[in-house]
Amino acid sequence: MSQHQHQNIRYYQKLAGLLFDGTITPEQRAELENWYNSNQDVDIEIPASIAASEQAHADKLMAAIQRKISKEKKPKGLGGRFYLLLSIAAIFTVVAGVFWHLNKENTAAPPSKAQMAVKKDIVPGHTGAKLLLSNGMTIILDSLKDGLVSQQGGVKILKENGQLKYVGKADQPVYNDVVTEKGRQWQMLLPDGTEVWLNAGSKLHFPISFDGQKQRIVELYGEAYFKVVHNAAQPFKVIAGNQVIEDIGTAFNVTAYQEDLNVRTTLIEGALKVNKILLKPGQQASTGVDGNLKLESVNTSNITAWISGQFSLDNVSFDQLMKQLSRWYDVDIQYEGKVPDIKIGGMLDKRSDIEDIVKSLNEYGVHIALKTKTLIVSP
Repeated sequence: MSQHQHQNIRYYQKLAGLLFDGTITPEQRAELENWYNSNQDVDIEIPASIAASEQAHADKLMAAIQRKISKEKKPKGLGGRFYLLLSIAAIFTVVAGVFWHLNKENTAAPPSKAQMAVKKDIVPGHTGAKLLLSNGMTIILDSLKDGLVSQQGGVKILKENGQLKYVGKADQPVYNDVVTEKGRQWQMLLPDGTEVWLNAGSKLHFPISFDGQKQRIVELYGEAYFKVVHNAAQPFKVIAGNQVIEDIGTAFNVTAYQEDLNVRTTLIEGALKVNKILLKPGQQASTGVDGNLKLESVNTSNITAWISGQFSLDNVSFDQLMKQLSRWYDVDIQYEGKVPDIKIGGMLDKRSDIEDIVKSLNEYGVHIALKTKTLIVSP
C-alpha cells in the first residue's frame, strides 16, 4: 500500500471519529459520505431487527473503513496504534449496536432529569492519578501543572508534558506509589527512564532512585504496560501477584487485578522471563492461584488496545467485560442470578456513553438496569 493511500484511509478514519463524537461539520460529513458512496462494493450483513436506514448507513460506512484497514499489515505493540471504531466478531455482535446508538440522529424525546443525572454521574474515565509520597502526603496529579511536584532528599519529582519524572539520587531507599483509581489511567517515567502506562484501578510501587541497587524492582497491582530501558548490569523486575517478571530488553503488558483468577504477562517485543521461563514476542504467560504457568500465543494488538483508547473484546466473557466497564466508568456490578454464559467480540471505543452500552447489551438479550452508579444484571 502506498503512503498516500495509507494517509487517505487514516484521514477518513479521523472523520468517522468526528462523526461518532458528534463534532463533525456539515462539510466534513458530506466529504465522508462521498467517500463512502465510492466504496459500495463492500458486502455487509445487517441484522433485520436493527436495519433502520440511518443505522444501515453507519454500519456500512464503518464496515467499509474496517475492510480497508484490514488490508494493512498491523504492526505489533504501540507502533501498531490504530483507531478502528468497529470490529465485529461472529459470536456476539454487541459493538454494532453500541456504535449505532452513538451515531444515530437525535430524534428521541429530551432526557428526563433522572437520565441527565446518570449521564452526569457516570462518565468515561480520563487521564489522572494520585502520587503517594513516603512521608504520607498524597498529591492529586489530574490537573497539576508542569513543574516541581515535590522533593524527597536529593531527588526532585517533576511533572513534564503530563508525565512524572524523577531527577537526582537518593541517599537511602525511598518509595513512592502511583495509584489510578477507577475511571483513571496514567503515563509516567520511572527514575531510570522506563515508560509505564497504568490502566484504571491499578497501583505501582517503586523506588524514587535506582542508584546503588543491584536490581530495579517494582511492584504492580492491576494492569500496566512497560517499555523498559534495558541495563544488563541492573536487571529490571516486576513483581505482580505470583509472577516475577524479568526484562531482557523489553516491552510488555501485565494484568494482575486482585479480583481476577489469573495473572497474565504478554511480551510485545524483545525478550522476557516470567518465573524464569523465557517468552517470545506474541506469547502470554498466565498463572492461576496454584502458581502453574501456562504459555499461549495471543494477538498483542488486542492486549494493548486499552492504551489507544479501546476496549478489545477479543472473545471475552461477559464477566470480563463487566469488570472492564466497572473500572473505567467507576460503577458497581450486581448480579441477580447467574452470570450470562456468553462470549463477546469486537472493539469498543472507551469514550462511549455507559447508557449506549447498556442499551446495546439489552438489545442482544442481556438484561441490565442502570441504577445510580450500579449496573444490575438479571435473568
